[in-house]
Parts: sequence; structure tokens; C-alpha cells
Amino acid sequence: MAQEQLPIYRIEDFKSGKQHAKFFYLSALSDHLREHKFVQKPHKHSFFIVMFVTNGTGTHTIDFEEYPVNPGAVFFLAPGQVHSWKLSEDADGFILFFTQEYYLAQKQLYSFPFFNTHAGNVPLMLPEAMQRQLTQVVLHMQQEYLQQLQFKDDILRDYLDILLVRLQRLYIAARTEVASAAPVLPALLQLQRLIDKHYKEHQPVSFYADKLNTTSRHLN
Repeated sequence: MAQEQLPIYRIEDFKSGKQHAKFFYLSALSDHLREHKFVQKPHKHSFFIVMFVTNGTGTHTIDFEEYPVNPGAVFFLAPGQVHSWKLSEDADGFILFFTQEYYLAQKQLYSFPFFNTHAGNVPLMLPEAMQRQLTQVVLHMQQEYLQQLQFKDDILRDYLDILLVRLQRLYIAARTEVASAAPVLPALLQLQRLIDKHYKEHQPVSFYADKLNTTSRHLN
């Protein structure tokens, strides 16, 4: 299937009619798989994803690269990435969808290394002790998500930030190559933000090269 023909799903395609339908979604992975069979085929999303596997096995294909699925694996996807999976019937864990608008933090979501598609956002394998800690954070989020209480969004955003920052700490520690690529990553992030901002204008390479104070040849 050609890349441009792949379906692009929005959060409201999964929980239409809910208060957070356009911005935030949290579900047990087993429930998500049972309720949304269509996600097994290759597709894209318009939002960010964190998938935390606590049980089961299988494979998860991201941008046509296949990764093994095992308990303790955490997968990260940025908007526009192509993915699909083949999971065992006992697969379980948690899956979170959220947008930059919902996150509302001072930093951009693309500043997290696991959402930087240029650096290769491979999955993270958690040690058992950290699996338990992060499971508790997600369970607190799930409890808040399922209730209709005052200041619900404020609490969910705080938990989301805690979860992402903790995952960032583990991700950087687990990938020593991130440190060696550090001089390049800021420029790649800046380029990605410029493209997101100006993509409708179809600017030439020279436009982005000028913005980054480099040459078109070097940018290519």
C-alpha cells in the first residue's frame, strides 16, 4: 500500500463523544485491542502515543522497522509515523494518546528524544522495578481519567508530564548513542519545527538553510 493511501486516525476515531475525545485517550491495551480491530493494519496517527506493555509478546512495526514486543517494552510514536502490530491474545498494558495542545507544557513534545523520529525512536525496555513504578503512575492517571471531577485535566497533565520526564531519564540512560549524537539533535529538532510551521508554503531547501545558518548542500 502506498504511503499516502494509509489511513490517518484522530483521537476522536477511538472515543467519539467523550470529553477528551480530541486531545487525550487512555486505555488498558487489552481493551484497546479488543475494541479497535482496525489498528492491526498499517496506519498513521495525528497525535503522540506511548504504549507500555506489561504482558504478552509479538511484533510492532514502526516506519517499516520491526521490533519485538515483550513485557516491559515501551513504544513511542510521533504524529505521522506508520505502524502496525501482531500481538499475542494475552497482550496487555496501557496505551496513551495525546496532542501537543493538551500537553500545554513549556517544552515541545518533539524535545523528548523518543519522539524525535530523526534519531530513531526505538522502544525502551524497562527493568522490573521501574515497570512497577511507572505502572502506578499510569494507574493513577487511569483512575483520574475515568472520573468526572473538578480540575481533572490539570491532574492528568501533571501525571503525563511526570510520566514523560521519567521515561526520558530512562531512555537517555539506556541509549548511549544519544549522547554522541547530541551536537546534531538540536539542529534536527529545529528543522523539524520549521517544516511543521511552513510545510503548506512548499519552501525550497535554501529557505530552511538560511533559517538554520547553513548551506543547502550541508542541510541536504
